[in-house]
Amino acid sequence: MDKSFESEIIIPIYNYKLKIVICSEVKDYILTNKIFEESEECKAIVLDFENDKTVKYNSIVIFSDNNIKTELIAHEAFHVVCLLAKSRGFTLTESSEECFAYLQGYITKALTTNLLKLKQIKNGDTDS
Repeated sequence: MDKSFESEIIIPIYNYKLKIVICSEVKDYILTNKIFEESEECKAIVLDFENDKTVKYNSIVIFSDNNIKTELIAHEAFHVVCLLAKSRGFTLTESSEECFAYLQGYITKALTTNLLKLKQIKNGDTDS
């Protein structure tokens, strides 16, 4: 069984905790960790845990480590933005658009940075 690598970030102004995982296969990680029973084959997924008091994060994003691409990171970041906005009670409108855009950029950068670190750890490169 392949090992998964995990990291957590907090989106400060919203006190929103996001768990980031890279693993060989998203479906296997979901089933092994009993997150839910059924899963389609996918390259990445974002799951909402906002109302689950048994975990210490609001959502989790899981990436299959052999399929991480810029557009996939941005795609999953958007799902996180939507979950965060919903949980904090704001919606996308003309007046909130700039907030959403900054949040999208922040989360995309945080995911990219953390995924790079996790890949380095996975590949045994802990010096950089």
